[in-house]
Amino acid sequence: MKRTPNRDDGLQNLVQRLDMALEKPSGRIVTFISARPGEGTSTIARDYAQALSDSVDHEILLIDAGKLDQSFFDANDADPAIAIADIVAANKPLADALYPLGNHVHFGRWASAGRGRSAASRLLKNDAFWKNLQESFSTVIIDAPSLQESPEGITLAAHADATVMVVEAETTRQPVVEHLRDTLLAADVKITGVVMNKRRYYIPASVYQKM
Repeated sequence: MKRTPNRDDGLQNLVQRLDMALEKPSGRIVTFISARPGEGTSTIARDYAQALSDSVDHEILLIDAGKLDQSFFDANDADPAIAIADIVAANKPLADALYPLGNHVHFGRWASAGRGRSAASRLLKNDAFWKNLQESFSTVIIDAPSLQESPEGITLAAHADATVMVVEAETTRQPVVEHLRDTLLAADVKITGVVMNKRRYYIPASVYQKM
């Protein structure tokens, strides 16, 4: 999996900051969520997974629970119709729903369309499933649906040890971000930080880094 160009410094900083914020070295769940679709949550989650895999030699799971990006699945020879919730509901091995993404990173679709939503709802309440994930992977990364798309993202974040809000810089209005923050806090979600995505540099980025 190739990382988004020119993001390495910021991603390594994100990896380091989350490492400091998380209290345990393994079995960690990190959720990325935004207020609206299109703010770049999937890109941040995928790049974070790759950046993390560069610094650890443990198994990492990336759960794609947001809006389906068919081109991403096509590029990785993956079938989004084979979803984690459906596989678990059928009592099949979790591995049947996962695909390699390079550097001991695995990824899978959270739920399929239609009937898969009810299976996903049941899985959200399955404590044994979440415990198994934490025992099987060093880090579980959840690319959650935006608050505007589905309340499921909030429920997924409630299972996380850390949740990062993704905000499209200079586009998303402050009240929208505050509503997401307040909704997460009302669900007892641990908000670890905010990523300002798609930031425009009006002076060279190297100068910003020295400020």
